[in-house]
Parts: sequence; C-alpha cells; structure tokens
Amino acid sequence: MVDAIFKDAVINNGYFTETVVKVGSIEGADFSDTLLDRFAQKKLCEKASGTNPKTKVDTRESLLCK
Repeated sequence: MVDAIFKDAVINNGYFTETVVKVGSIEGADFSDTLLDRFAQKKLCEKASGTNPKTKVDTRESLLCK
C-alpha cells in the first residue's frame, strides 16, 4: 500500500499489518473497529491528523493513539 491515499476514508472492520505504514495520507480517516498490529498503530499515530467529515470521528481517536 505504498503511497495509498486514505484521506477522509471510512475504514470499518479492516485488518492491517505493517504494510499499511507506507500509506501517503490518512488525514481525516476513520479507522474505527479496525484491527492494527502495534507497529502499524504506532506508525499511523505518528502521521494521524484531522477529523472525518462524514463520521465526525477524530483520526487519532479512531486509531486509539495515546
């Protein structure tokens, strides 16, 4: 998923491993109820920003970022 754009995406009930860390943009993406391994979660939290315009969920919140 190198350079994939998830800007403002709603991703429910997905499963991602470390392959997702090379995505381009996750600004405004909603990852609620998505399974992520710890490495992928940590890396996505580093680039997470914004709020999804449809669900009104904050990207960092949906990733359970600390």
